[in-house]
Amino acid sequence: MPICELFLSKLSDTENKDDENYTIPLDLGDIMSICREYADLGGKIQTQIESILENGISDSIKSGSLQRASLPHIKNFLKQIIKNPYFGEATSQANDCIYLIDKYEDENFQNKILLN
Repeated sequence: MPICELFLSKLSDTENKDDENYTIPLDLGDIMSICREYADLGGKIQTQIESILENGISDSIKSGSLQRASLPHIKNFLKQIIKNPYFGEATSQANDCIYLIDKYEDENFQNKILLN
């Protein structure tokens, strides 16, 4: 299930819970903005993000389901999620994912230098 659909389904699931959920100041414009950003990535990069979430970065690259060239685009998308603290746990997950991408890039950049 695409991230936007999953996010919207989770949002509708919480609507039926107690009134406490209505105090979260999440604006429909915020949701539309992040969905637009996600749609702009295109299907190939969306699939790669899903692979990262399911398998991690190294395993996704090893399996061929993630291209190194896509990492900057994925990081930019994740940074858009982090900009809105009202996305709750998603901001923490996006931050963790950026950290793992940076770590992967650093390790592989250093390995390239050592091999040359």
